[in-house]
Amino acid sequence: MNAAHCRDLTIGTSLLVLILVVYGQVWDFGFIRFDEETYILGNVHVRMGLTWEGVRWAFVSTEAGFWHPLTWLSLMLDYELYGLRAGGYHVTNVLFHILNTLILYWVLFRMTG
Repeated sequence: MNAAHCRDLTIGTSLLVLILVVYGQVWDFGFIRFDEETYILGNVHVRMGLTWEGVRWAFVSTEAGFWHPLTWLSLMLDYELYGLRAGGYHVTNVLFHILNTLILYWVLFRMTG
């Protein structure tokens, strides 16, 4: 392993650890009642979990004023995995945060060397 790979591994690991230190406690957090009523608690389509009807709805719906089928599909999968345990939804967001951080690091590195 050369020095550049060691540096990338060290930076990537540091970013991962930093995110987990800051957000690692979210498993025990509840819903904050900001938009959960629209997106989860009061949304019958999301609360059916991943179904063909729900997938179709996700791609044609503009509920909540937006067309965002991946958000709906992600929430449906979260419901399948966690039910109404809010911490699970937060963990999913932390995983997205980690992935996006590592992708951003990789893109910036590729752009700037």
